[in-house]
Amino acid sequence: MNRHSNTNRLATAAATTATATPTMATAAATTELAAAWRRRLGGGSGYLRNLESVKRNEKVCGEKR
Repeated sequence: MNRHSNTNRLATAAATTATATPTMATAAATTELAAAWRRRLGGGSGYLRNLESVKRNEKVCGEKR
């Protein structure tokens, strides 16, 4: 997957959701952006997923690392 196809996918997602409500468009674009970062950082098994997991655990357990 090269950078151009990711960029095109983001542009397409933004254009597609621009006709929906602004909130929905923002949410969809943010989700797509996050997915692109996960792919770039190693298919979603890297830093961002770990960070999300740590945040979730802090919220549940109430303890910080």
